Amino acid sequence: MGHDVVKWCAIVLLCAGCLRYPAQPAANDAARDSARDVATSDMPITTNVLLGDTRSEQCSDGHPMGLAEASSFVATATGTVASLSIDYAGGTSNQLILALYSDDSANLTPAQLLATAMVTQSSNIGSGVYTAATDTMPAVTAGSRYWISVFCVSGSSCSFRYTYTPGGSADTCGGGGSCVPADSNCTMHSASSSLGAPEITWSPGGDTYGLSVNSFWASGP
Repeated sequence: MGHDVVKWCAIVLLCAGCLRYPAQPAANDAARDSARDVATSDMPITTNVLLGDTRSEQCSDGHPMGLAEASSFVATATGTVASLSIDYAGGTSNQLILALYSDDSANLTPAQLLATAMVTQSSNIGSGVYTAATDTMPAVTAGSRYWISVFCVSGSSCSFRYTYTPGGSADTCGGGGSCVPADSNCTMHSASSSLGAPEITWSPGGDTYGLSVNSFWASGP
């Protein structure tokens, strides 16, 4: 009887030890699954921001695969862009393409592609803030207007956070006004709805000059 109690206690202690120190997933597996994903939950997401809207706007706008949405921003600082970010509302895509464009001031549209960044996951990208390094590091100048565009290239749809009252209420979800050159924040869609890569020269869609802002931004190193 005494030996049975000792054996039973040893088993209990061993199991307790297993519960205290559960097996951990292999580091290499985790690294491989997230090798190209850059979620900024563990890093400061508003460090050295050069332009854009870091606020989590409370409206969401669904877009089909291949249709880009671009928002304009006046740079608040001079510097070199090293990353592009989005506060993403979610969708059924595992890849987002972000791009930075210069401004066509005569037509109030994006102009030439300056940099591209990509967020890729092995499954659908969930809502949250994502940052990705740019393929080039263009210089931006305080007081000048630039555009950030985003589109998804896989799955069926993706949603972006926005508001129709830039700098005002975060949840003005209907009834945007028209943009004029004095406005800092305008939004438009690409002419193409089947993009696989950012256009070198932006082709504006028909719904231009919308006074609204998306939760997109660009940061320095």
